[in-house]
Amino acid sequence: MIGYIKGQLLSKEEGLIVIENGGIGFEVHVPDPGQFVTLQDGPAEVEVWTTMMVREDDISLYGFKQKSDLMLFKKLLNVNGVGAKAALAILSVMRADALSRAILFEDIASITRAPGVGKKTAQRIVL
Repeated sequence: MIGYIKGQLLSKEEGLIVIENGGIGFEVHVPDPGQFVTLQDGPAEVEVWTTMMVREDDISLYGFKQKSDLMLFKKLLNVNGVGAKAALAILSVMRADALSRAILFEDIASITRAPGVGKKTAQRIVL
């Protein structure tokens, strides 16, 4: 497993960054590429907490600037019906503290703002 990457940020796209470390460019899916430094002055060093997801037809890295965001992502994956894409979508429209408040106050409407997350899934997250 790859739990942490520190290296040069080479590119940012919608939902994806590329980090070069040791001559290897790691593609990392992130909720908000804008939270990482800008590339205006060339490559910059970044640190990303990651988790690797292995499926039949795919191996992907998901990364977060804070370890607490990674832990929340992993908790979301434990909810029935919430996969990596849905969890990433939720964290892309809500910060971890806002999501925690939405769960605490059972604010289903806030959670359903995430693309691909319906009312039933939001209710399961709150439970």
